[in-house]
Order: sequence, then structure tokens, then C-alpha cells
Amino acid sequence: PALAHNIVVITTMGLNCAKGGVLMSGAMHGVLLDRLLKWPWYAALPVTVAAGALIAIAEYDLTVRPLLRRHSEGWIIATFAFALVLQAFFALGMRNQVLAFPDLLPNVPLFTIAGIRIVPQSIGMALSALVIAAALHLFIQRTLLGKALSAIAQDSDSAALRGIPIQRLSLLAFAIAGGIAAFTGFLAGPVTSAFPAMGLDFA
Repeated sequence: PALAHNIVVITTMGLNCAKGGVLMSGAMHGVLLDRLLKWPWYAALPVTVAAGALIAIAEYDLTVRPLLRRHSEGWIIATFAFALVLQAFFALGMRNQVLAFPDLLPNVPLFTIAGIRIVPQSIGMALSALVIAAALHLFIQRTLLGKALSAIAQDSDSAALRGIPIQRLSLLAFAIAGGIAAFTGFLAGPVTSAFPAMGLDFA
């Protein structure tokens, strides 16, 4: 979730309080696709990530863009309200249940360290976080869009004067962050189970 927060801070210099809600949606979508449609996890994962990106785009259009135009910091509170609405939506649809998430990897301990069982799922989550961090770093350092985001982070006014579309890149940053958050929720589901209030803990 920290990576999702980071890319939003780069472009808006503000805290997005809805990332926990988007993370929760990733876990909930994973459960729904598994239970209702019987999709394997490798088919459900890209759909979940895309849904997270779309939710983040909706969040930006509804709660962030209008207030940024007014140079108001109220959008930080508005994103928290968006997270509560998202939580209520899933709570009503799923009757606020705690749903078991299917194991993505075998749940058999590989070894034990100081009484802590190390299972493939934990290793997979750690490796996935490293891969995402490395990919995000390469995106920022090696691509034109990434360098534009860096320019916004350093001086948004100068970036705007040089023709960098700050609003469009902010929307892109929210979409990327939403995809990362949903991906995180999907991976966390087998460990935490899926329930509407789980986003608040991660946030």
C-alpha cells in the first residue's frame, strides 16, 4: 500500500485516504470472481487490478479534481469519505461477512524461524512487493512519463510552464496507484480473508 500512496504524493503532494478502500476492493473482487464465476486466480488477478484502476479514476474525478482546481486541501477528507462509501457498498452487497479467500500458493510451511511459519504465500507477497517497487522505479527513471512525474514532484509550477499536463498525469498516477492497491489486496486476501472493513487497517 505504501507504493500506492507514494505515486499519488509525487503528483499531488497530498495524502490519499481511500487507498485502503481500493485495497479492500481488490480482495473482495478476488473472492467474488472465485466464488461466483469460478475463475482461476491468474485470470481474476488482471481483472481485479483493472477494476482497482477504474475505481481510483472515479475517485479522482469525483473527489480530487474538483477541489484541486479550487486549490483546496479538502480533497484529503473527500478521499476518506470515498473510502467509507466504497466500504459501505461492499458491506451491503456482501452483508458485511468475512469471506475466506482461496489460497494462491500452497499453504504448507516451508520452514520455521523463531516459531514463525514461513509459507509460500508470505514469500510470494514479499517477492511481489519487490518486483512492483523495482518496476515503479524503472518507470520513474527510464520512461518519459516517469520523468514527467518526477518533474511535477520537484516543481509543479515549472513543470506546468514547460507543457507537462499535470491533471492528466495526476489521473494516471491515481490509476497506477489504484491498480497497485487492488493487487496488494488480492495478494493479502489469503492471509487476512476478505471483509469490507479490512481497508481501514491497511490505511
